[in-house]
Amino acid sequence: MSYFSRLKDISFIRKCLLFTTHFLGYLNRVIPKKEKQILFYDSGRDFLDDNTEALYSWMCMHGYDKRYKLVVCVPRETTRLPFSHYEPIGALKGIWAYLRSKYVFYSFGDFRIEPSKKQVVINQWHGTPLKTIGKLTNYSVYANERLDCFTYVLSASDFFKPILAKAFGCDESKVMVLGHTRIDYLFSTKEALACIGIEKGNYKKLFLWMPTFRTSNDGRFHDLGSGENTSLPIAGTYAELELLNRFLIARKALLVVKVHPLATFKSNKNFSNILVLKNEDTISRGVRLYELVKEFDALITDYSSIFCDYLVLDRPMAFTLDDMEAYGHNRGFILSDLTNYMPGHHVRTMDDFRAFIDDCIHDKDPYAAERKRVLPFFCKYSDGNNCKRLLEKVHITL
Repeated sequence: MSYFSRLKDISFIRKCLLFTTHFLGYLNRVIPKKEKQILFYDSGRDFLDDNTEALYSWMCMHGYDKRYKLVVCVPRETTRLPFSHYEPIGALKGIWAYLRSKYVFYSFGDFRIEPSKKQVVINQWHGTPLKTIGKLTNYSVYANERLDCFTYVLSASDFFKPILAKAFGCDESKVMVLGHTRIDYLFSTKEALACIGIEKGNYKKLFLWMPTFRTSNDGRFHDLGSGENTSLPIAGTYAELELLNRFLIARKALLVVKVHPLATFKSNKNFSNILVLKNEDTISRGVRLYELVKEFDALITDYSSIFCDYLVLDRPMAFTLDDMEAYGHNRGFILSDLTNYMPGHHVRTMDDFRAFIDDCIHDKDPYAAERKRVLPFFCKYSDGNNCKRLLEKVHITL
């Protein structure tokens, strides 16, 4: 079968699926809802993750599961269930649960079923978007499709309210400014480093490096061609990582590289002061991402939304920008002047990288005022009460 034939088949299947969900939207108007049933689902995930997981776990921890029926839908009905003891249902049962539930929460994907006026369907999304999404992308497939099959989509700030409205093609009245529920984990007292075998007292400073993905591990996404050998920005070769490792040893510092869930990382050796972590490394030890994030003295990232959330902790940050022009041309950024909203060291070379580490080692924090200036653009709330605030807003009470 030719490439263009496959594209036609995919397009036909997509049209069939959209027709089906359109029909289900009409059906959804007449099917009665269970007032005490709440559906949580994440499309394409093996388990609840991100903002959806944070809200679900918070509700269980505070006894909401005693008053409400909490239903969890993940497509593959996996038996791999980190963090919670739910019994998930698959996609088909999930659609029926959607049609019967008074409340629905999701962070990834959607059923594309128009909510009933008797429902509250919340698109929590998965972070403040820096890269283009939805109707702001150059993906023509989104141009003529409805992306606002929800009652509300959540924004973490007033600044991003009109941006999200444009991205999902909805009125600003459907954008609620509340805050990402996953941020509540930044206020956790859990000793996450100990859970993954890191003794914090052995190091003067702990650095977390979270690059966004350039090439996805399933081959579907190519935001940028992978770097030589390592697929990391700045440190593209193992020789560079070896030199960086020696630098860290001399300063009694640890660098943890947290690989993006969609990313590839080519590793053929271990380093004493550079630790590479994948999702399975933390999940298998019962550690959520943001429980880990809060443990570090400083963050190194790039165009990932992690920095928007890390601002809440008011700690030093650095941004690797060596491939910013190419990345922006390929994927595209929502803010044309993005660097003006990056309150930290702008790293384009390994010398810049090392300079940031040295500043942190010596407790120099030249961008503290900038972080305070930028915070309101990305986070309206920084009190660790986002789960509670969301439930109160949609009138889910004990």
